[in-house]
Amino acid sequence: MAFFDYSDDQLRAYHGAATLPEDFETFWRATLDDQMGQELDVRCEPVEVPLTAYEVYDLSFAGFDGARIHAWVRVPCHTTGPLPTVVNYMWYAGARGYPWTGSHFAQAGYVHITMDSRAQGWATRHFGATTDDPDPSRGATATPGVMTLGVLDRDTYYYRRLFVDTIRLLQATAQLERVDPNRVVVTGASQGGGLTLAATGLASLSGITLAGAMPDVPFLCDFPRAVGLTDREPYHEIANYLKYNPQLADTVFTTLSYFDCVNWARFCQIPVLFSTGLMDQTCPPSTVFAAYNTYAGTDKAIKVWPWNDHEGGQDHMILEQLHWLSAHLQPDQVID
Repeated sequence: MAFFDYSDDQLRAYHGAATLPEDFETFWRATLDDQMGQELDVRCEPVEVPLTAYEVYDLSFAGFDGARIHAWVRVPCHTTGPLPTVVNYMWYAGARGYPWTGSHFAQAGYVHITMDSRAQGWATRHFGATTDDPDPSRGATATPGVMTLGVLDRDTYYYRRLFVDTIRLLQATAQLERVDPNRVVVTGASQGGGLTLAATGLASLSGITLAGAMPDVPFLCDFPRAVGLTDREPYHEIANYLKYNPQLADTVFTTLSYFDCVNWARFCQIPVLFSTGLMDQTCPPSTVFAAYNTYAGTDKAIKVWPWNDHEGGQDHMILEQLHWLSAHLQPDQVID
């Protein structure tokens, strides 16, 4: 592990190699028009677990094309009324796991919602279901994982479905009695950081109000640079696919341009806290800075961890996030 990317001055001036398709906004507005009006069918059932700091609920809703998506909802005990809320998206291959996993936001007084990613979760111990319906491949070939699943067409690409799930979760979140819809922040690490940026952009297109975003070492940014710069998974799934299908490179990168979170950053205006590790060989710092530098909002900050790989700041970053949340979402007082 070593410094391998641009210098600090170059990082802070770099805006990425991603091309914004002329019909990017048209494509996503059409996708939202097709999906957002469908029945959401929100269900929220209590889960019996021996915890005293917060109550746990299994939230489920209809995601893209009606697939049933699940999330944990953690509500701090001894509180009343609608609360500020943190919505959490998962890292690649991960799932929401057990109800007490990563529960620091609930411990800090926020409603904490953690969404499963359809067809993922193979690298996490499970307590509950992910999606009840398998994710359709639409007949496309793919290397292991989901990075090339349906990648030959923007309509069938896996992340079109997952991105829609993120915004459908925000619709479902707004219906929960204990959530203050005016104080919702989205966050996630790695893939979850990319989903955070996508959800923020989609919210701006669909009129959903968010109070802030915290993309932590975000994935899915600056595909043209990332795929050629790192040989780590998951980006390597794309390079491996193209090794055997070089004639499809233009098609693949055209599809990816509709899902590149550097392009989503152009539509994001809300307060944001990024993070990156300068030794991160999974999501290289230049790809993160490309999204940060392109981010349209002016209330933005990035925490740089010089000596860290893809783990980023971990607990150090959680403390940074808790301080940032306190400044942007004043948590309610606990009621004894």
